[in-house]
Amino acid sequence: MNNQSKMGIIAISVVIPLAVFAVYGTDSAKNSVVTENSKLKVISSFYPLHEFSQNIGQDKIDTILLTPIGVEPHDWEPTIKDVQKMQTADLIIINGIGFETWVESLEENGFSGIIIDTSNGILVES
Repeated sequence: MNNQSKMGIIAISVVIPLAVFAVYGTDSAKNSVVTENSKLKVISSFYPLHEFSQNIGQDKIDTILLTPIGVEPHDWEPTIKDVQKMQTADLIIINGIGFETWVESLEENGFSGIIIDTSNGILVES
């Protein structure tokens, strides 16, 4: 495993707990009704990120995989139903580096959750 892969894994391992804190650790979250069954709604753009987030978040998060199993993630585009799911998410984890071309339209349409781009900080050589 090269250093860039290790840094990416470390970054994701740090970001998910921070995102949980950001959503549930704010004053506004403390003033809202939170039950023991409240979980962070995390959406992952494709299977490796989904599996990784499940292993880190375990029973503290509800995870949704956007790209159906067997579908090529490079060719996949979200449906209206997928966009509606994403609009209700607390956190969306994406690969980045242009892999999810649909992310910009999600942000333009008022997504208010957190988007984690797992490629941040990774140097891409052409």
